Amino acid sequence: MIATNKKENTEVQTALSTAKESVDDGEDVTVAFTNSKKTFPVSICKQDPEGNYVAGAVLQIKQRDTVVHGWTTVEDRTETTGLAPGSYTLHEASAPSGYLAAEDIAFTVGNDGTITTDGPVSQVTMVDEKSGVTAKIQKTDGKDALSGAVLQLLDDAGSVVDEWTTDGTGHAVNLSAGKTYILHEKEAPKGYDYAEDIAIVVTADGAVTVDGKAVDTVTMADIPLASLPNSGAAGTPWWPFVAAVCGMALAARPGRKKKEGPGDGTGKE
Repeated sequence: MIATNKKENTEVQTALSTAKESVDDGEDVTVAFTNSKKTFPVSICKQDPEGNYVAGAVLQIKQRDTVVHGWTTVEDRTETTGLAPGSYTLHEASAPSGYLAAEDIAFTVGNDGTITTDGPVSQVTMVDEKSGVTAKIQKTDGKDALSGAVLQLLDDAGSVVDEWTTDGTGHAVNLSAGKTYILHEKEAPKGYDYAEDIAIVVTADGAVTVDGKAVDTVTMADIPLASLPNSGAAGTPWWPFVAAVCGMALAARPGRKKKEGPGDGTGKE
C-alpha cells in the first residue's frame, strides 16, 4: 500500500507510478512532497530627503523576529530579493555617518505579489534624515569679539537660513551634513569695513570645513576703516599737518628765472 500526505496531482501520479514499479506488492511505502511557497521580487531603496541614494546603511528584512535578508546599501542601486507572501518589517540596523536611523517600515507581500505599505507600492523606500551639525560663528575685529554686525547664513540656493546681530558672545547655527553655506555680512558695525563672504562646507560625515580645513568655530573678521592722517599725538588737530605738507610742496617748486636787461645783465636799462 502506498500512502501520500498531499492531494494527488500530475506530479503525484508520476511519483506513484515510479514507486509502484520499484516495490513489491504488499510493501508499505510513504511518499512525501514539500511544496515551496512561490516568491516575488521585492525592491528596497535607501534615500535621503532629496531623493539621492544613501550608501553604507545596514538594512534587514525581518519576519517576526527572524532576519530573512540583510545587506549594506551601495551607491546608485536598489536591493531586490525574493519574498514569499506574508508580513515583513524593514529595519535599519545601522545608519551611515551623517544620517539618522529611520523608523521601521511594515510591509506585506500579497499572494499575487502586490507590495503594500500604507498602500500599494512598486518598491519599499526608506528615507534617512541627515543628522544636524552645530557650528559656532564668531565676529571679531581681527583680535577681539565684535558686536553690532548683522550677519546672515545662506544656503546653496541663496536663501536666508539664519540672521542675527552679533553681541560679542558668538552665535550657534544648525547645519546639515553634505550641505554648503555662505556666511554673509549684511551690515558692518560703525567704523568697520565689510568682511568678505565665507563658504562653509559640511561634509557627508558632519565635519564643518572652511577652505578645506575642519573647524569648530567659523570666525569672520572686520577691518577698521582707515582714519585721516594725524601728527601722532592724541588730540592734536590734523590741519597743521596738512598745511605743513602743502608748504613743503610749494617750496619745492622751481622759481621763475628773472628777465635780463639788454645792457648790463641786471634786467635794468
